Amino acid sequence: QIFRDKYDIFISNAILFPHESKKRDELFVTKKIISTLSRISQGSSEKLMLGNIDVVRDWGHADEYMDAMILISKQNKPDDYCICTSYGMSVREILEYALNYFNLDFNKHVEIDDSLLRYKEYDSIIGDNSRIKNQLGWKPKFYGEKLVKRLIQEELIKWWGIKIQIIFDHQKFTQQKYGGITRYFFHLADEFHKLNEDIQI
Repeated sequence: QIFRDKYDIFISNAILFPHESKKRDELFVTKKIISTLSRISQGSSEKLMLGNIDVVRDWGHADEYMDAMILISKQNKPDDYCICTSYGMSVREILEYALNYFNLDFNKHVEIDDSLLRYKEYDSIIGDNSRIKNQLGWKPKFYGEKLVKRLIQEELIKWWGIKIQIIFDHQKFTQQKYGGITRYFFHLADEFHKLNEDIQI
């Protein structure tokens, strides 16, 4: 703001809240939950170790946040914006959505590890996207359960490559929910239409 006001430079500032994608490292809790449960659903005997699962954060998808940044850069007048969903979701909720997706039991596959608890952290951090929403018309589509489902689908797709082509009998794979690999193709086929991704089926 100082440089913008003093030197009349076009500088916009964007504060990005947590933005998730398939490129996240497993050091981040969303990626850790989804990747670990994905492996467990494939037969891994590992446990998902977590700390405080009751903290609430404002999680969105990186693709949409990049769209917001591009939109900001194209404006005639610079300004300051908060890029977020304005929707709070706890780690527990993310965990429950993922467990339900993979049909896994919390007590069997998840353990709370006190060593992972942080010395001090805020219980809830939620942003306010009203400025970018009202001024530029930007609003996120992926948050809450919809965000978690997309991250899971991206993880499943990654197993077979970033760009994939699937040839299958539509009736067989949309009706057969269980049975080896077809179970995962069922989930993929059932959810692909909800994604705005370049996926050929």
